[in-house]
Amino acid sequence: MTSAQIYSSQPLDDYATEVLSRYGQFTVASEPTEGVMSREVTHAVAIVCRGAAPITAAVMDAAPNLR
Repeated sequence: MTSAQIYSSQPLDDYATEVLSRYGQFTVASEPTEGVMSREVTHAVAIVCRGAAPITAAVMDAAPNLR
């Protein structure tokens, strides 16, 4: 089984990254756009949205494992 992925639209501070990494693989979007994020969130169980990142229906639909 693949480790849970916690996906963030933007980098977080070190403390937040450390805490979230306890629950799965912490991943930051390589580019905060709908197209890129839709491709990268496929295994995410959680999304952390920072800034003006477009967490659209397409991004949510691309992440069927969200809890």
